[in-house]
Amino acid sequence: MLYILLCGETPFYGDTQEGILAMVATGEYEMDQPQWESISPMAKNLIEQLICYDPNRRLSAHEALSHPWIVSEGEGREEPLYAAASALRAFNSHRKLKRAVLGVMAKVLELEELKELKEVFDGIDRNHDGYLSEKEIRDMLERAGYRSSSLQVTQLLQEVDVGHDGRINAIEFLAAGMQRSLYLKEENLRNVFNYLDKDGSGLINRDELQSALGTQADVDAMIAEADTSGDGKISYEEFKSVMSANHFMKRTMKEYRDSLGARSNASGWWQ
Repeated sequence: MLYILLCGETPFYGDTQEGILAMVATGEYEMDQPQWESISPMAKNLIEQLICYDPNRRLSAHEALSHPWIVSEGEGREEPLYAAASALRAFNSHRKLKRAVLGVMAKVLELEELKELKEVFDGIDRNHDGYLSEKEIRDMLERAGYRSSSLQVTQLLQEVDVGHDGRINAIEFLAAGMQRSLYLKEENLRNVFNYLDKDGSGLINRDELQSALGTQADVDAMIAEADTSGDGKISYEEFKSVMSANHFMKRTMKEYRDSLGARSNASGWWQ
């Protein structure tokens, strides 16, 4: 309802009732239409937390009413901390390629917004060892107003901990805590794409992706997520589409329509 009130459209669309339900099942939606340009980051943040695919990370009614966009400014939560905490909770919903790109973006881009996020990290890192322990993560979530079980905190740590050392470093935190409005900026997307596209061909190939992400990265799965043309490479449009989630919405609708056509043909055969 809030999504509709803010932009005048529904978050999930389709030509039929079944088509709409197919889109709902993906959990993917858009917030890059022109009407969202005038909507505040905090309002977008609230929507992202309400339309969260994982029910364990979706805001409860009580948590929603305590969101910074709902309560008066300055009361309740520290906004940068809350924004970072909510982004971390949603990180597991990202595709493999998107997670990897966010990590690259956190490493290579010098952004003022990332400096603020780094300050949040420093404030959470109470012993100043450059890492966040499970206890420090739990304390962060509590300060942001989230009620998380020990299991949920452990799962969050495992999802964000790319290095698999049982803690979160600054780059991992920046990648997971980055706001959608920041990583979807055209300039940022283009700069990261150009960084990955080492030969300047306008396409990211397997070797370039492996070189940037390391030997442990499952680059074949990442390319498969993005490569709609079937050429084994990632164009800028495919790259941008994956980052904005449009790619998966379009793919789901195409698969759904194809399945309808297959069922129709099968029905005609038996008739």
